[in-house]
Order: sequence, then structure tokens, then C-alpha cells
Amino acid sequence: MKHILVDHGAHRNVGDAAMLESVLSSLRTRYPDANVYVRDCPLELDSADTPAIARKGYSVCLPGRSSIPDGRRHTIRSILSLARLGRWLHVGRLWVDAGNDSAPLVDWARGYDALLVTGGGSITDVFPNELWQRLALVEHFASTGRPVVLTGQQIGPFTRAASRAAALRVLRGASYLGLRDPGTSAAMLRKAGLSQFSVDGDDSFGIQPAAADRVLEKLGLAGRRLLVANFRFGYYTSSYRRYAKKVAEVLSDLATRHDAAVLLVPIALGGIDSDIETARILVPLIQAGAVRVLPTEDCRPSIVKGVLSRAVGGIGNSYHFCLFCLQGGTPAILLHDNEYYRQKADAIAQLWEDPRLTLSLSRSRGEIVQAAATLFADSAADDSIVLRSRELEVDWRRGIGLALDRLSQ
Repeated sequence: MKHILVDHGAHRNVGDAAMLESVLSSLRTRYPDANVYVRDCPLELDSADTPAIARKGYSVCLPGRSSIPDGRRHTIRSILSLARLGRWLHVGRLWVDAGNDSAPLVDWARGYDALLVTGGGSITDVFPNELWQRLALVEHFASTGRPVVLTGQQIGPFTRAASRAAALRVLRGASYLGLRDPGTSAAMLRKAGLSQFSVDGDDSFGIQPAAADRVLEKLGLAGRRLLVANFRFGYYTSSYRRYAKKVAEVLSDLATRHDAAVLLVPIALGGIDSDIETARILVPLIQAGAVRVLPTEDCRPSIVKGVLSRAVGGIGNSYHFCLFCLQGGTPAILLHDNEYYRQKADAIAQLWEDPRLTLSLSRSRGEIVQAAATLFADSAADDSIVLRSRELEVDWRRGIGLALDRLSQ
């Protein structure tokens, strides 16, 4: 095997960067002589800055060289395209828009020996165009007998039967399917009769935390007790905005209880789902001795992990924010208000075997504060989180090894 295509749903998101970076590092270690081609994205990736890894900008399009319109909502065209993929709509008719390298999918992909799809939550019709991109490539590589490996995936939720059926039909062709969700995703695959999957955990487990002293000193937080938080008022979390006042009050109450500074830690850095923009809304509403926002230049996976590991507790609605907290031994609660994030929250609670790690945003201010304060004060929970995080990292390293082995089989 000489040429591996690495596909992903990563955008300007620290969690996306952690998953992609982690898998690329493992891939380079497992196949040091392979040529790796990773889908281009607006992320700084240390592993991509090597001669053996090339960035490739591309988008799989419908016949006629047009992509599915508007990746943020369903259209009749997007629904029919997913329903027909691999059936009436043969992959041989698809086109890849890749600038000067644009070509029919069958020609464009001919030079690759295997497909690796790194972790994320894009196999869901919450993001129709991202779902289309993943499934089209998986269908093509599988239909031509080449290895197809997916790691660290969440499957669903699905709002339409057509997209759910398409995903389950196409995923049957995968050589290996690694999951980060032991609950809903695994149950869905079992019910559909798929057996080639394993619950390995999130791909971000491969990133180690960096020292946080310099960053905290720059923010004037050296030696301070920290309450870390993250919230996102994006197009796929539109209902969350109505909770802004309650969120600020919860953070104010917890900061007072723990005599802590509040540090808002952005994970999504893009324009349409920016945690930075959400932080600008929340900061004036939070009543605490010190309220800071982690600067964009420090929003890199290893730095973020290092900062979060220094906190007394974390609370937010970002999956990777809470995951990074727990990986660093910091208790955290994922607040949710839609099915997409409820599935993420349930997965975290099941992996760490603690139902206290998830809570609905619809609960009252007092209930959220009490639940968080109780968790943060539980020293036994701290010990359990640290131990379970180590176990989960071991599981992930075993799983990624097995997954990458399948690329050469």
C-alpha cells in the first residue's frame, strides 16, 4: 500500500483538529513509507507539515458537477441523492471538484489504495452535505474492493428515514468501523445487522496536554482557581441562545461558590458556529472576580487540554470541551438541548460510567448549579475520572492499531 486518502469532516474546530492530528500521527507511525493525502481544511496541523503528507482540496459532486445545495438544510435534491446513492445513482456518475485536478470520481480516486475516514460526528443528516461527502467516498472505495476504514465515529442522529437507510446501507461496505459512541450508534448498527464495528473511543485520545503556565500567566490567571466553560450559539444549536442569561447566572453562581475565575474556552472557531462570538455575548453577563476568554492563538488541542486539566470543574455544551476536561482529570458536565448533543452527552456518560456528566439545559438554574457543585466537590469522582480516562486511552490505542492494520488487508 503506497497511497492513502484521509477524509474527514474537520473545519475550524479544536476538537476536529485533535482527532485528525491524532490519527495522522498514528498513521505516519504505522505506515512510515506511505504517501498520505488529507482533505484540505482551514486547520493548522503539525502532522500535515511533512513531505509525506499532502493536502488535497476536493468536493464530491452530483452529476452535472454541482454539489448538494446548502449544507445546512435539507432539500428535495439532497434527500433524493442520499436515498439513491449506490442504487439508482451509481458512484460512477459522480464528479469531484478539485480545481485543476477535477475529474469523474472513478478517475480522480484511481490513484489511491485505501480510504481512511477520521473521527467525528458528521455521519448524520444534521449536516446533509458532510454526510453526502463521507458516504459517496465510502461507497466508491468499497465498491472497487479497496480497504475502507472509519475511526472514532458517531452515527446519527437522523431526522429522515432516507438518510438513515443510506448511511446504514453504505457503511456495510466498510472494512472497519470504529465508534466513539457505545450507546445509540452501536445499537443502531447492531439492529441493522452490521458486525464489523468496535467501540474504540474518540480519536482525540492521541493528543497529549501541553504545559499551561505560560497561557494562564498571560491571562492573569496564574495561581487562581479556575472554572472553565464553553458554549455555542450556532445554526445547529439555535435553541441554546435563549439560555444565555441562565448560563451566565450558573457560571456566576459556581464561580462564587468555588472562589474561581471563569475562563471561557472556544472550541469552534468558525464564523457560523463560533464559540468566540458566543463568549462575547456571555462575558458581560457573568458576575465573577475575573472572566477571561482563551485567545484564538492558544486554541490548539494540546494547549487547550493542558489548560482544562488545571480547572476545578468544567461546564458547557461542546462535546470536545467536556471530553478534553475529562481526559485531563477535570470533572465536567455537558449541557444539551437537542438530539444531536444529547447523543454526544449520553456517550460521554456511558464511557465514563457516570450519569452526572450530562444534564439538560432545560433544568433550572438551581438544579444545574447544585449538580455541578456536587460533582466538582466529589474527590472520589475525580479519582474515578482519572482512572477511567487512562483505561479509555488504552482502549483507543488498541483500537486505532487494529483499524490501521485493516488498511493493508
